[in-house]
Amino acid sequence: MNVKKLVYGGVFIALGIIIPQIFHFIGGPALGGVFLPMHFPVLVAGLLCGPLTGIMTGIISPLLSSAITGMPPVPRLWFMVVELLVYGAISGVLYVKMKKNILLSLALAMVMGRLAYGLLFIIVVNLFGIDLPLGLGLSASLAKGIPGILLQMMIIPVLVRALERSSFKNGKIENSKGNPKRK
Repeated sequence: MNVKKLVYGGVFIALGIIIPQIFHFIGGPALGGVFLPMHFPVLVAGLLCGPLTGIMTGIISPLLSSAITGMPPVPRLWFMVVELLVYGAISGVLYVKMKKNILLSLALAMVMGRLAYGLLFIIVVNLFGIDLPLGLGLSASLAKGIPGILLQMMIIPVLVRALERSSFKNGKIENSKGNPKRK
């Protein structure tokens, strides 16, 4: 991992902590489950910087956020770590490594992340003998996050394309005339 990707990863991790707190401040913790604010920086990290930065952002963001703010709470934390690391890995592999379309990369990453979350949920429920209707729990979680999923599909491709065209992606800081800024 190069220094630029490491720095970007740090920025995405910070955003993965800050953005959910803004949502929680505005509408409480329930708003986070609807709009999935921690997912945005992880997916963007994978799409812009590749799978390793995406994976690290997906693991570290929820762990640090939970340690600092208590959100996500510990039982849900482990499911989110798995889901988000899959988001970062799949989006990075498909878009950066395999050069697939951004919408396809984003959609497949989101599906695979949700499947990983669901699989872990099923394993934990069975392992601990928890009496829960599995389909109801998983479908309720998915249905609750539909607004966030739709926002991700609308905002992330536009954001990534804009960042790819900007000085953010190529590491240059330019003024409005396209010339490098002088210090």
